Amino acid sequence: MNDNQSNSRLDDLARTFTAEYLEESLQNKTAMSSVLKFHQQTTWQNVGDFEVEARLNEWIGLVQCNDILPEYYQEKYKFDVKKDTKTEGNTKRIFDKATPLAYQTIGEILHTAFGFADGYQTKPFPSAGALYPVIPILVIISENAVEKLLPGVYAFDSQKTELLLIKNLNEEEILNISKNIYGENLSDVFLCYSVDIRRAITKYRTRGYRHALIEVGLMAQSFRVAIEKQDHLGDCLISGFNDNALGSILGINPRIAPIALTQWFGKYL
Repeated sequence: MNDNQSNSRLDDLARTFTAEYLEESLQNKTAMSSVLKFHQQTTWQNVGDFEVEARLNEWIGLVQCNDILPEYYQEKYKFDVKKDTKTEGNTKRIFDKATPLAYQTIGEILHTAFGFADGYQTKPFPSAGALYPVIPILVIISENAVEKLLPGVYAFDSQKTELLLIKNLNEEEILNISKNIYGENLSDVFLCYSVDIRRAITKYRTRGYRHALIEVGLMAQSFRVAIEKQDHLGDCLISGFNDNALGSILGINPRIAPIALTQWFGKYL
């Protein structure tokens, strides 16, 4: 490491330390406690916590793919717009696990979806106050999933376009991931959207939690748009998982940086 790199590293550490100190002193403890308690009410502690009753299935059949519209209105105005014709949905569920994704392709997708632009520092999706409290975590659960990358948990540095290895995953941990996902693994690589609760609420208090969840959706859509630019890649969003267990397995604090959503992706069949 040369002197410039060393100084840059020290500057980064100083900025991080100062930001964490200010965050702790500015944080509203009441809002923090309220958000953490509310979030835990939304979590599943076991994959089977959600069960579909027969009457619920009936209701789902009536409302799926239907808009919520007012019962009463004064007038209708029809647009002469040609609808797209589709032979399949946008979500993909069957992936080719035998063919690894190219290392460079992963980099291009992550930068297109989450990276900062040169010049004016902004990402492809909006964030309240430009705080960006949601951390995209790349999880690889097979040696054959991505070229050059071993099974592990990686954070994406959107400034430097780098992957930071949080931890390697062994066979037991990979098996435990599968046990804590609702249904079978769709592919051997997926994203987790982890919300830094402290950063989310320091400025906006309790409302910051709403902003963070909105941002999760924006990021997931940004990622979907990014992979659609690649040949034959697709994704599937899954919120059915054992929240705290999955976070613990991946080395992510499930209390203050909970996983809000997973996004499985790969070459679809």
